[in-house]
Amino acid sequence: VRWMRAYQTVWTPPLSNRLLAEAALSGMGFSYGRERAGNNRDLIQVTDQVGPMTYRSMTWRPAVSFTPRYRASLTYTSGAHNTKVGFDQMLNTSDRIWWNNNQGLLYRFSNGVPNQLTMILNGFSQQATVRGGAMYAQDQWTTGRFTVQGGLRYDWGSSSVPEQTVGPDLWIPVPFTFPAQYLAAGYRDLSLPGGLAVD
Repeated sequence: VRWMRAYQTVWTPPLSNRLLAEAALSGMGFSYGRERAGNNRDLIQVTDQVGPMTYRSMTWRPAVSFTPRYRASLTYTSGAHNTKVGFDQMLNTSDRIWWNNNQGLLYRFSNGVPNQLTMILNGFSQQATVRGGAMYAQDQWTTGRFTVQGGLRYDWGSSSVPEQTVGPDLWIPVPFTFPAQYLAAGYRDLSLPGGLAVD
């Protein structure tokens, strides 16, 4: 990992002796998959199944990923009665570039004997975005020896990629373009948790 950064801030102001608000922002970012110093791109990488071991050149995937998250809630409590409503939202964006040796080849050996050749593309990017979140409300009542809990939660999520082009490259002299599209869309879920406890 070239660098990793995490941050978080939380604000919890008491609005009254029975009402508490909370808001938070957090996130994490990564940069990883960089080329190792001294890598010789003119060599073809070999993976020997006996061992197994990989040697000569390397493959690398420089990538940057960032995931911010936002949440907020409001809680009411009177001792015997507790209510909480809130939401939680996240977003992840990632961008990576696939690199290999100058020949765009990978060899596989078995105890030093070649048995497979793989042609691989060089220098194309892969971008994606993932979104998700939830809204919820929950309530709890206590009377005598009984505590009743109930709630409502709505979750959603989606993922998408922008328009992306592969090539030109050694193996595909004419570039081709993938259109922007949703990979996962319309994910929705409604849940109704509940419970009863006896002391």
